[in-house]
Formats: sequence, C-alpha cells, structure tokens
Amino acid sequence: MNGPGRRARGSASMRIETTVYEVLKMLRPYDIDIGKARIGSLYDGGYILAANTTPDQVVLSYGLGGEISFDTEMAAKGHPCYMFDHTIGGLPASHPNFHFHPEGVAGATDAANSLFTVEDHLDRFSISGDRLILKMDVEGAEWEAIRLMPDQVLSRFEQIAIEVHHFGRMRDPAFLGKVAATLEKVNRHFTLFHVHANNNNTMEVVSGYPIYNLLELSYIKTDVVKRMPSRTLYPTELDYPNEQDRDDYVLSVFPFRPEGLGEAEHDAHARRFKIRNDAIIQATLLYKDALKHLEGSRLDEAEACLRDCLRGQPGRHEALLALVNVLNRKAIELYNAGRLSDAAAALREALGIMPGNPELGRNLEVVVAAQAASPAR
Repeated sequence: MNGPGRRARGSASMRIETTVYEVLKMLRPYDIDIGKARIGSLYDGGYILAANTTPDQVVLSYGLGGEISFDTEMAAKGHPCYMFDHTIGGLPASHPNFHFHPEGVAGATDAANSLFTVEDHLDRFSISGDRLILKMDVEGAEWEAIRLMPDQVLSRFEQIAIEVHHFGRMRDPAFLGKVAATLEKVNRHFTLFHVHANNNNTMEVVSGYPIYNLLELSYIKTDVVKRMPSRTLYPTELDYPNEQDRDDYVLSVFPFRPEGLGEAEHDAHARRFKIRNDAIIQATLLYKDALKHLEGSRLDEAEACLRDCLRGQPGRHEALLALVNVLNRKAIELYNAGRLSDAAAALREALGIMPGNPELGRNLEVVVAAQAASPAR
C-alpha cells in the first residue's frame, strides 16, 4: 500500500501543487500611487490603464476582431496606434492615427502564416520610444510571444494591458512551466496593478486552487510607480462584465483577495456588485427587447425599452447609439406627418447624444427650413 510507486505519485503531485501556488503568487496585484482609467468599451474590449499616459506614447494593439473601442479612444487622445490581426482583412472604422496590418503575433516569426514577433514589428515599422503601450488579446499566443521576447524589447513598454488565457491547462506541467516563465519575466520589469476575470469562461480547480480561465491584467513599469500591498477589492467600479447577461466574477480567492480582509467587508463588496450585476443584466434584457422592436419597426416600443435601459445604466454606449437611430427614424416619420416641431425636437435630442453627426445635422436643417416656410402651428 505504501510502496515506492505510491510515494512517487504523491511526491509528483506535491511538486505540481507547489508550482501552481508559486504561479498564483506571481498574480498578486498591488496598489499604486497613480490613478486608473478605463479605455474603450465598458464591456468586452475595454481595458484599464494607469492614468499617466501622454499622446507621444505609441500603442501596439494585438488582437482586434471587430472590437476597436480601445484603439479608437487612444487614437482620439493622440496616440499613434499600430494595430495587428491576421484574422481580419480590415478595420470597421478609420482614424488618422490608425496603422493597421493584417498580421498576427507569435514567439517566433512565421512569415508564411503572417505571424511575427513584437520585435519584428518594432523594427519593420520603425517604432521608436521607450514608453510604449502594449495591448494584447490573442487567444493564448500571448504566452510564447512574451516569454520569448527579449528583455530589452519588453522593457521598452511602460504599460501592458493583456488578456491571458487557458489557466485551467496548468494541470499540464509543460504549460505550467510556460506560464511560470512568462509571469516571472513580466514581473522582473512590471507591477500588476489591476485584474479582472472575464466571465465569458469558467472557473476550474487545479491542484486544489480555484482558477479563473481568462484574466485581464494591467501592468505598469515598476520604476515609474510607488507600489503598496493591495487593499483593493475586485471587481472595482471601473470593471464591468464582459458578458452582460451573466454575473461578473467577484475575486474573493487567492491571490486577488487582500490579505487580512474581514468576511464582513468582503460580503458587503460582493452584495454591492451583485446589485450592480443585476442592474446590468436587466438593462441588457431591455436593450435586447429594444432591438427586437427595432427589427419590427415598432419605434415607440423600442424607444421605451431604450430609455428604461439607460435609466438603469446611464451612458451605455450601444443603447445610446440605438436611441439615436430610433430618434432619427421617428423624426423622419414626424416630418412626413407634418409634425415639424416634434421632428426637430427628436433630432435635437439625437444631436445632443451624438454631436456633429452629419446625417442628423442635414435632417435637422431640412426640418428647420420646412418650419421657416410653413405657417406657425
């Protein structure tokens, strides 16, 4: 019963468990002496940066799909954005600061498959500076891309916002070693100052430790901040669920839970975010109902759902855009019905949401001209 084979299996299990613990310790966040800002979408596609960015910092953004809200906001702030994704042929929008290339990232260049290292991209596109910003969401390719990146290249970045994948695979010793080497390398240069678990995936248990499969991590160069042991409860007010129709994860486990945190404090935080999550889910259901009404051209019903959605969640971007669409379509109907004052009011409200929109501006000019040419009503 207690022969050599049994002891060997127990010994190997203990080594793996210890290593998982050591890897998790590398994910302990710190508080820093710089504020934070959310850039991009409130939901999937938005990232947290330290609020010390300046427009001269070049952004390298890997992994886009159709979600470029982070890049759009950074470009609007004046940052040149070099954007890479070999799975798409182009971007859904343009900006003078966008520089798109249909190429992916990897630990080693494979030009035949349009995969290149970060170092290659810096060299080929003559990207200079030592306060660069790296954004990366590349479905698992991040581990090799960063692990094999030379230290002198990695150290040119001042901030990194990255989604890291597949933590459940740490049962595999080879993958566990890759994760450990990557995190150890990053931690030599950077401080982890914000963490959020993507709720578009599951939690697993690896060697007895609860593991979130997808994490969004924000790092800043250690030598530009003062860092302190974390007293931050995650998620924070800057965080929102990636999937809006399900609860966000409350990071109540090691290594994210602050040491010495009392149960009462943790429970109050969890209850507060449960209330907020419920509001987000309800707003999401209202938004989806609004889209169904829009498909059926039931504009009054769509408007009512969108206004209820925005009362529960003010500033929700896609709901605001949908409301602009509804107001514009209603304005056209009101204009055709001769209700010019109501049409103008709808268009002015839409322009208040989306100032400078050329279509709304043209439509309002037509309505105002019609009002001027018509007898007072």
